[in-house]
Amino acid sequence: MPLLLRADARQAPARGLAAWRIATWLLLMFAAFGIVQYVNHGNAVWQALHAPAADPAKASDLYRMLAWDAVYLLAALAVVLWSAGAILRQGWARPGLRFLAVLLALWTAISAGLLFDAMRPLFPEGTDLPTMLVGLPRSYQMALAMKVLAVPLLLWLAWQLGRPAVRAQFRRRR
Repeated sequence: MPLLLRADARQAPARGLAAWRIATWLLLMFAAFGIVQYVNHGNAVWQALHAPAADPAKASDLYRMLAWDAVYLLAALAVVLWSAGAILRQGWARPGLRFLAVLLALWTAISAGLLFDAMRPLFPEGTDLPTMLVGLPRSYQMALAMKVLAVPLLLWLAWQLGRPAVRAQFRRRR
């Protein structure tokens, strides 16, 4: 009888704790936090655009900010949708989340470089990298550290979602 149970267990999808699901939950929570941030920032920009003392010369900059908020909001909503689908093991969500994880890893690496590059003018010419990193404000150090940690985590998640053992845990499309 124990041999029969083991054979059945190999055929059934795993139902225990899976590291890829924890990473997906983290991604879902960060995206939800991003939604709150983009809505709040977009609301503040909208209020500034429609304030009685609004400067017409700065209106184009404010509209550009509002457009970026809308793009980031839509991207965060997509991440929430596909993450929730993957957590619920829906077959349609796995390839989409896998693509989004690679795309987010790429964007995170690019934005880390842009963030670091924006901080270069704070330091004299010829300052070495460790001195620059230590000299950055704490919030920038934390942002860079989180981006550096996020890139391999997102790539790992994309790899996990492509593995046959994980693929078997998702419901088939009907």
